Amino acid sequence: MALNNRNYALFNGKIRHPLSLVNLAAHSLSEFHEANTRPIMTPPQTARLRWSAPPSLHFKINFDAAISTAQTIFGIGVVVRDHEGSFMAGLAKKFVGSVSVEIAEAHVAREVVYLARNLMIPSFILEGDAASIIKLILHKENILSDLGLILEDIYLALLDQLCIDVKWIPIEANKVAHILANRAKNANPYKSLWNAPPNFVKQIVLDDLQQFQE
Repeated sequence: MALNNRNYALFNGKIRHPLSLVNLAAHSLSEFHEANTRPIMTPPQTARLRWSAPPSLHFKINFDAAISTAQTIFGIGVVVRDHEGSFMAGLAKKFVGSVSVEIAEAHVAREVVYLARNLMIPSFILEGDAASIIKLILHKENILSDLGLILEDIYLALLDQLCIDVKWIPIEANKVAHILANRAKNANPYKSLWNAPPNFVKQIVLDDLQQFQE
């Protein structure tokens, strides 16, 4: 501290009062103790982004769309699972036509509610990673366009079905539907329907099942 006082005098042309040095030393000691006793803050861990099961006795239907690079073909993917994570049904379907991403996602949402009705699923949750479509379905907005016509079909199809929720999820939690959609846009035939997971998504389905045993 004496050395600091000498340096202060050298650069500022005067020597500080001894009492001020005592106060300065006490303050520095307090800061040192505070810095060494303060708990180390670690950044919060990012939650695992994985598929989650619906409530007991309900089903969950995930959907996604994928558009070809030339935007002349798009595929849709749908997967139905129960509250235990068991694969109940999967759909991959290819459409030919130049559409926007929003129109493609609306198409798959319509296919979802049609599939739920055909399979007579008693109650279900819809999940997709297209935030704009999820919002439109929830708010039941009237739009005078091709998109509006598809949405109207969805609203009408849901009238006689028990859809308990419509939710947005990140793509990381929508992997099976995403892979089915990408598979569909490059596939032949135009439509495939499964009642057991196909080999190319089986491991992801098993990984999702594994989380219930952890």
